[in-house]
Order: sequence, then structure tokens, then C-alpha cells
Amino acid sequence: MFNSTLTKDEAFLCPVDGSIMITASHLPFNRNGFKFFTNAGGLGKNDIKDVLERAADIYNQFIAKSLANSERKASSSIKQVDYMNVYTSDLVKAVHKAAGSIEKPLGGFHIVVDAGNGPNAKVQCAFDSFSKLNI
Repeated sequence: MFNSTLTKDEAFLCPVDGSIMITASHLPFNRNGFKFFTNAGGLGKNDIKDVLERAADIYNQFIAKSLANSERKASSSIKQVDYMNVYTSDLVKAVHKAAGSIEKPLGGFHIVVDAGNGPNAKVQCAFDSFSKLNI
């Protein structure tokens, strides 16, 4: 999610101003929830408190008609994109660059990834991208 604030690609609406990662399942209960990012990094407790207080103030100023109008506009502006391919491609490029641009910088290594109880399909997508890009 952090990388979506750094990537420059209009087709994927990037860079975004901020991103939110929803975490659950494999983390301890007190580490689950929402993680907020800007291009400066992750937001801390004070930052999140400020964002939520501002959002509450804005929400409390809505009247029913203006709230319905805002919800309609927001719903019509949502666009879904598949950012995983952009992310994995950028990750592969970064690994190649850091390794001095050798052809298969991770060749010969045995790499283990624990995806926890999360969405393993996305992890498989990343591995598929790596294998296609000869990392």
C-alpha cells in the first residue's frame, strides 16, 4: 500500500495521496485493523487520531441531503485497478538494480514465504510475476 503512494502511473491512478491496508487473521488481535500510509510513510497514533477527528467534524456538518449527494458522487468516482502487477514489476526491477543488474539475482537461493492466513492468491500472483520476469 505504501508503494502506491510512490508509484507514478496514471493508468493505475498513482501516485495516490494516501492508502489504507486492512490487516487481520495472522496478526495478534492488537495489531489487526487499518494501517494508513502517505508518501512519507505510515501514520502513527497521533496522525490517525487527527485524521479521524477531522473526518468526524466534516461528517457532523453534513445534512441528510448533502450527505446523500456526497455518497452518490463518491460511489460514481470509484475505479478498481489491479495494482499487484505494477507492484511486483517494480519490486523485480528494484531487486535487479540492487544486485547490479545480473540476470537472475536470486538464482540458486531457496526462498520461503509465509503468507499466514491472508489472501494467498495475491502471494501466488507475486510469485508468478517473479518467475515470468526471471528473477
